[in-house]
Amino acid sequence: MSSMRRQLILLRHAKAAKTLKTTAHRDAQRPLTRRGRRDASIVGAHLDRRGFRPDLIWTSPARRALDTARILARRLGYKRKSIQIDGRLYAATAATLLRLIRHLKRDDARVLLCGHNPELLGAANRLGARLDRLPTSGWVRFKFDVGDWSRVAAANLARVHSDRPKRD
Repeated sequence: MSSMRRQLILLRHAKAAKTLKTTAHRDAQRPLTRRGRRDASIVGAHLDRRGFRPDLIWTSPARRALDTARILARRLGYKRKSIQIDGRLYAATAATLLRLIRHLKRDDARVLLCGHNPELLGAANRLGARLDRLPTSGWVRFKFDVGDWSRVAAANLARVHSDRPKRD
């Protein structure tokens, strides 16, 4: 990979259980459903077949996002203990997500960020994706012809692709 290329995948967490009114199932503690675990594995296999090897997997601490990130890490040969859990990714605005992305380390040229809507959709569209929606397990892969994350912007977008697991 050229040193002038940055790859970013914005991935919405997989399908999670509905919020319950009990304190045991606060929003941040919602687990993945069986379908969510399957879909996360499908996404991981898809990215693996296309040779995506992240330098960084970065996730919200919400259980559904962290569990999604862990499933993808296993499929992509990424060490689970190396997953970066960042509380700023939970309930962040799209503008905050972009600011955080623009401060990533230069050595992390390929980043997978696992988070939530509507923030991910907003950030994706500000980067040039032009999406109406980003379903659970949906992802957007950006390639930028820049050498530093601070220059990541729609104006420097070389390529964008979005996808989600196919339904049976």
